[in-house]
Amino acid sequence: MFQEIESAAKTIHYNVVFLMGGALGVQQGGSMLFKTYLTTSTAAVFALSASIASADDAIDLKDLVVSSSRYEQSRMDVPANTTTITREDIENSGARTLSEALRAVPGLQIGTQGNAYPHIAVRGFRDTKDLAILIDGVPFRQVGGSADLTMLPLNIVERIEFVKGPGSAIWGRGAVGGVLNIITKPADASQQSADVEMSIGSFGTYETSTRGVLPWKDGYALVNLARGMTDGFQDNTDKDTANAMLQVHQKLSDRFSMTAQFLHSYVDANRGSTTPLVNGEPAYGVGIEDNYAVPGAKFHGVYDSLTLAPQVELAPGVVVENSFTYANYDRLATGGTTILPTTSTKGWWQSDTEQHSVSNDLHLTWDKRFDDLRNTVITGMYYERGKQKVVSPSYSGAPTYSGSTSWSTPSNSNPATGVQTGTTITNSDEETVSVYFQDRIEIGQVGLQAGIRYDRIESGLSRSNTSVTADQNDDRFSPRVGADWRFYNDGNTDLMAFASYAEGFQSQSPSLSTSGGVTLPSLLAPEVTKSREVGVKGSTYGGDLFGQISVFRTNKLGPRSYRTSTNDFLFTNAKIQVDGIEGEVHYAFNPMFDVYAHYAYQDAFYRNFTDGSGNDFSGNRVRMAPYHMAGVGANLRWGALTWNVSANYTGDRNLRDNNMTTAVQNLDPYTVVNTAITYRYENLSAQFVVNNIFDEYYIADDFSATESGYPGEPRSFALILRASF
Repeated sequence: MFQEIESAAKTIHYNVVFLMGGALGVQQGGSMLFKTYLTTSTAAVFALSASIASADDAIDLKDLVVSSSRYEQSRMDVPANTTTITREDIENSGARTLSEALRAVPGLQIGTQGNAYPHIAVRGFRDTKDLAILIDGVPFRQVGGSADLTMLPLNIVERIEFVKGPGSAIWGRGAVGGVLNIITKPADASQQSADVEMSIGSFGTYETSTRGVLPWKDGYALVNLARGMTDGFQDNTDKDTANAMLQVHQKLSDRFSMTAQFLHSYVDANRGSTTPLVNGEPAYGVGIEDNYAVPGAKFHGVYDSLTLAPQVELAPGVVVENSFTYANYDRLATGGTTILPTTSTKGWWQSDTEQHSVSNDLHLTWDKRFDDLRNTVITGMYYERGKQKVVSPSYSGAPTYSGSTSWSTPSNSNPATGVQTGTTITNSDEETVSVYFQDRIEIGQVGLQAGIRYDRIESGLSRSNTSVTADQNDDRFSPRVGADWRFYNDGNTDLMAFASYAEGFQSQSPSLSTSGGVTLPSLLAPEVTKSREVGVKGSTYGGDLFGQISVFRTNKLGPRSYRTSTNDFLFTNAKIQVDGIEGEVHYAFNPMFDVYAHYAYQDAFYRNFTDGSGNDFSGNRVRMAPYHMAGVGANLRWGALTWNVSANYTGDRNLRDNNMTTAVQNLDPYTVVNTAITYRYENLSAQFVVNNIFDEYYIADDFSATESGYPGEPRSFALILRASF
């Protein structure tokens, strides 16, 4: 583990030494640096509270966007559709999961695959590889590009920013559908504070968390601890979670500061099963609580990361920042959770993954004003190295089950998992080198920006059961241009029109495919997205009323793979086009009452999609992509009471998109209504939450690419107690 840090530290040695001036002894080796900070963090976690924020950051968090261009901008200066969710929004709604917190984002779906693997679907993209998932601007992903949101706790969140459309010009690979940035720094780090939260709820759910901020001269610290457990709404889907985060910030001189952050996340969960579907409805009387997964199906993950982020102000308006991150992720996952509405086997699989990575992001911001002109330049370089080892036992002779008789009793006497026949070890490695540049010029009421990024990714894969290896090199230039015009501004009302063109890309990891008993490397071209968007934003009544609406067209070229037999896979490219409209409005009528509403229309279909057997799926609607999504919400405050209510509508979706028959299943639209009532007395509060008030039974996502899907959570209740000091 430490050798990897040392190797990466040598690669970026000159960057870190330049920024830190050798003050922290980086020249003595990355290993020593990691040990020192890990020891310090562990010891301090019981005594300190942390923050990365500056003491003079007293601004409206709703108006702040940093994820579009890496520096703070007003949302009225960003030529893109953006949504911001603050910690206050999360607490008012009583959200306890990331999916619940993201309800207010237009056009967004989240589904969870049996207690693990949350997926975010937006603008026709259904894979977490298609979003740049960030924690404080640092990529949160595995080797290969996927982000396992199972390991991302909600209690560390201070603010969530979601920037729609490709963002590869600034964030690189994976930002083909948008950027989701989890901001953890507290809104005010200049005040000492402590928050304690405890909750109990349906399905045997218990959660506790504590968060404290401790400022001192020229520095501050934040500690965030949480523990949770639940029985799950499906049978035998227990889940235990724990996490700890420590942030420490110190201003070492007038122009030099240092931030360190350590994050630990632990999840241990049993897996739930899919629901078999016929004509879009649950088959054979299978209930939402029924779990027919193979006994023992589970998910166990441990994620640790350490980030060191020095910052140097070279001159007024010229700032150099560096972010060095080491991450380690161990995961044991097993399958056997898919249930079909036909006689079938529950194919057991198992993978034990060890992964570690290092990354370094060095960038310079130059912000200069010349009378009526402002010029902001961002330029930087990025390096990432990751290795992954996956141990996968193989099984044969899985028992057979029949949907028409019993989902839990096999029709033969084979062991539940089948018979283990061997073990395969897969090793993957990946290295990314990137450079990027962006310039934004504001002249009067007009803003113009252009940026480009170059990424080169070298990846390789080998397996213990074959001498064939797969090595792949991808490189890509990702441009974006944008313009915005404040066509009306009278000091109270601000109206802005914007237009943008952006490209995004996601490299495809090499793989080994077997066809007719022959193993060959599968090297796939990168997934490329091109997006055009125009829109209007407006703010009035001192910012109390804000709205935005945009029209977009996205074209995506990327690979599709599907099984053609037990041991054979077919890979092909497919072209997707998504035409859509997204809009939202927020209005605070007065301190007692505020509302929001959002709507999204998307027409996601295949322009070209054929397989090697001559089947043509062109023109088919992308699976699980509804035409219409909408939501409304409100907060009503009356003395010590706050009442929050929200409703979210998702239109009908087709279950499959590569089915040649006319019997493609269509899932009915659904609406989920939620409410939370909070009573506050001085520094104490009690909150009663009801999610899915009308107990809507719906399929959140299919994931399994079969005639089945994972149900959304039924009606649930929670009581949340909070104390602030």
